[in-house]
Amino acid sequence: GLYQVCMVFQCKTSKRVKFEEQDNEYYTIRALKQPEPGDLATMQMWKQHRESILKGLQNCGLSLYCYYSRDRDQILVKIGASAQKLRDTAARKRYKLQLKKEYLSAYAEFRHD
Repeated sequence: GLYQVCMVFQCKTSKRVKFEEQDNEYYTIRALKQPEPGDLATMQMWKQHRESILKGLQNCGLSLYCYYSRDRDQILVKIGASAQKLRDTAARKRYKLQLKKEYLSAYAEFRHD
């Protein structure tokens, strides 16, 4: 499906702090420091909120594509829906589509044909 919306979630209080990174050479080179206790609690709260929101979007049948920002302090989420999901939702909601000018630009209810 096509991704139509992008959400950005802050995941770290600073790009210089460590939060759930693996202990490997890449992160050692970057010399990430341990977060302050208050910052750690904030980042854990952000993670819970983010996971709750993303699970809700997935449960609605939306497609998600998540990736880190360059500095790994934000998570970008592309959100989309398949064409079939959009058709089903339009039919269920009785979405009004604007018709072509030859039909005087009137509105008609979407239906599966």
